[in-house]
Amino acid sequence: REGQGKLTFKDGSYYTGSFIQNRIEGAGSFYWAKDGKNYTGEWNKNQMHGKGILKWQDGKIYEGEFCQDYREGSGTLTLPNGVVLKGAWKKGRHHGKVQVEYKTGIKRVGEWVEGKRVRWIDGEQISILQQNDL
Repeated sequence: REGQGKLTFKDGSYYTGSFIQNRIEGAGSFYWAKDGKNYTGEWNKNQMHGKGILKWQDGKIYEGEFCQDYREGSGTLTLPNGVVLKGAWKKGRHHGKVQVEYKTGIKRVGEWVEGKRVRWIDGEQISILQQNDL
């Protein structure tokens, strides 16, 4: 394949977009039938790579950078409950400085390592209610 087209898989998943030398390459969208996820953005060698938007069926949305199918670099994750996490990602997990904005408008900045918050940088204590919002 070369140029624009659509590729449909046996399970009902499909890709629509650019192909180069039989590879998913450039701009395009992929829909996973198994779990209803949808990615629209840049591709490199059949992998999400560059900038894009990944949406889950439950309403979760990630918008940002990808590297070899992982959320990697800078990005924003919006959760179905209205909590928004903005910051650094590494191999699909929060890693580094992340700002958490709650649906109440309260903003906190924390340090994350491999997907787990290790401390709040802004020095305030978080309430149990806010922790449950994450």
